[in-house]
Amino acid sequence: MLEQYECIAQMIDDQAKCNPLSFDNETLVMLEERLRRSIGETVILRYWNDGFEVQLECRVEYIDDRTQTVIVSKQAEVLNIEFKNIYEIL
Repeated sequence: MLEQYECIAQMIDDQAKCNPLSFDNETLVMLEERLRRSIGETVILRYWNDGFEVQLECRVEYIDDRTQTVIVSKQAEVLNIEFKNIYEIL
């Protein structure tokens, strides 16, 4: 019986996943500029994480050009988000 619940939960998760959006180069440049202006500020980031959309209110701390990641903090937690997964900054 437990296996059936696990299987159903997995099927629901799989159905909730969606493919990330693809952007043209101009949109990517605009997102990057917005991120750079937001360093030190609190923003709402919308991004993809393992097939799911995530909305996170956080402070943009640093942009690592070498690894193309954005380092953000939420209270005492520090997160690394790949730039390619971010699709909106509010």
